[in-house]
Amino acid sequence: MSDTQAPTQTYKASCHCGAFAYKVTTASLDDASTEVSYTFASHMVAHYFCSTCGSSCMARSVSPGFFDGMSIVNIRLFEGVELEKLRFKEMDGRSYSTEDAKARVAEIQKAS
Repeated sequence: MSDTQAPTQTYKASCHCGAFAYKVTTASLDDASTEVSYTFASHMVAHYFCSTCGSSCMARSVSPGFFDGMSIVNIRLFEGVELEKLRFKEMDGRSYSTEDAKARVAEIQKAS
C-alpha cells in the first residue's frame, strides 16, 4: 500500500425517478427503502433496483468467498460523469469463478 492516498470525490447518483438516491466516495474518476433486490442462478450477487422506476442501481456480493464485502454501483446514474472519457475493463461475469473473484480482490487491494 502507498503512503499517499489518491484524491477522492463524492458522486451523487440516483435512479431515473430520483426515489433511490445515494452518494459514492471513491478515487476521482477524472484521473434502502426504495430499492428492491434480485438474485438469480447461483445467488452469489444481489442486484438492487429502484422499486418505482426499475433503474438498476447497484449489486452486492452475498456469497461468502465471492468478492466478500464488495459492491458495485451503476456509474451511468452518477451526476456529472462523462462516460466517454472513462476507460473500462470488460469482464465475462457468466464465466467468473470464486477463484477469479479472489484474485481480482487481491489485485484491487494491492492497487489501493
